[in-house]
Amino acid sequence: MFFLQYTISPDDENRRIDRVLRKFLKDDLTLSQIYKSLRNGQIKVNNKKIKQDYKTKKDDIIFIDEYLIKNKNEIKTNNSTENFKKNYKLEVIFENQYIKIINKPYNIAVQKSQKDEIALDDIIKSQYNPTEKSLSFKPGPLHRLDKKTTGLLTFSNNLIGAQKFSEILQNHQITKTYIAILEGKLTTPQKWIDNISINKKSQQQDFKTVSITKNQDKSAKEAITEVFPIKSGFFNNKEITLAKINIYTGRTHQIRSQCAYHNFPLLGDTAYNKNTKKISKDVDFFLHSYKISLSPENPLQLPTEIIAPLPKNFVNFLKNYLSIEDFVL
Repeated sequence: MFFLQYTISPDDENRRIDRVLRKFLKDDLTLSQIYKSLRNGQIKVNNKKIKQDYKTKKDDIIFIDEYLIKNKNEIKTNNSTENFKKNYKLEVIFENQYIKIINKPYNIAVQKSQKDEIALDDIIKSQYNPTEKSLSFKPGPLHRLDKKTTGLLTFSNNLIGAQKFSEILQNHQITKTYIAILEGKLTTPQKWIDNISINKKSQQQDFKTVSITKNQDKSAKEAITEVFPIKSGFFNNKEITLAKINIYTGRTHQIRSQCAYHNFPLLGDTAYNKNTKKISKDVDFFLHSYKISLSPENPLQLPTEIIAPLPKNFVNFLKNYLSIEDFVL
């Protein structure tokens, strides 16, 4: 047998070897085939047979029979698509060794739902160039934004970044602030606590919708949202409100569904308001992830506030319909 050799990087260390291999060889071997290859010595560590629960160490050398991954280095992607992803200009708001935060543009998915779709997740992976390559770690989104929502979106740069940012979210140590245009005239601050569940009819579809439920639906999850009016005006003879929205949970379509349920739907959001039309041919609605606020003691050395500027068409809308020249919250 001829063995190919791969080195364990910091993002691979202290993990079970079978889990590292499962990610690295996902296109080549099933998990049962990985176990068999470990038993018969086709996969070794430091040229020694090991068990499937072996914990990796930095600079371990993984020996893999070339027969198992003979196609590993073949290029299977369309060159023009790959060039597009590598050259796509991302607006990076903040980056350190742990995470990258971008200003997500309108009408591009975070992760693809169709085979030929290009998503931000693919673009980030294509442009990822670490100093030490990992067998098992790839950068990925640490939360979600809808395809037509803009603003702050966070990706991991290494395994520690992914783990620590997830802890920040789970421990509610972050406040996310959105800016939106609502239908109707909102005059007082609101706090909404509702239970949200995914509509069963949409569960098998690429685009899922949700509902506010009052019954004992076990799949429903609590959603907490605060809404603060900034300025009211008119658009096409409809009263509208520019609003600041803070969310303390991260449910699918949380803002869109709660705003509609409480009679202040997003202007132009036809998925949750059948009696509206999208704002223009170029934009359905305006919902922008504007700011995240964190504790100074956060484990990822992030600033206490990170802000993403509004898209140009959102800025123009504010000028034209609400007489706001330079929006600052």
